[in-house]
Amino acid sequence: MNASSLPETLTRLISPLAESLGVSLWGLELAFGGKSLVRVYAEGPEGITIDQCAELSRLIGLTLDVEDCVPGAYVLEVSSPGLERVFFRADQLLPYVGKVLEVTLFEPVAAYPGRRKFVGEFSALEGDCITLAPFDAPPGADSAPPVAFMWGDARKIRLIEFVPEPEAPAKGKKSRPQKPQTRASQTRRDPEATESPSE
Repeated sequence: MNASSLPETLTRLISPLAESLGVSLWGLELAFGGKSLVRVYAEGPEGITIDQCAELSRLIGLTLDVEDCVPGAYVLEVSSPGLERVFFRADQLLPYVGKVLEVTLFEPVAAYPGRRKFVGEFSALEGDCITLAPFDAPPGADSAPPVAFMWGDARKIRLIEFVPEPEAPAKGKKSRPQKPQTRASQTRRDPEATESPSE
């Protein structure tokens, strides 16, 4: 199968599997090499549990083995998008107006010569046009002009979540660790393939 058509094929196969478990496909990341990686992000109305990740991983693995659409051995990972999520479609951004985004563009913008990466407040989405208010101004400028770009001009957009520093625990008490991202992973087309949810 042509690598350029693989994301579309995987989306078509995986979306109904996710929906059967009460969650939806958030996005896909693919990496090809000695052992390919298929990373699936799924999201539910109230998040996604490790059991849902494990079951979705099992269903996807079986389906991809039958369809034989991923060449060679590959690692399949299924997880929640997490707090600092990557966005895969412009419409996913709408609930996050006012939040902080990290944006990497394919090409620099005129107001910021030579610069492709920005961190700032996501101020507007109109169709596929995104407006960001960067936190830092270009060299020699007193203020930071907004950056407006089309969805297709962005290489990567992710949410930046600022978590308040926890207060020091009282004497004799241990601090509570942060909850890890929910994830399940498995290696496919390996004679000793196993499915093992991991935190």
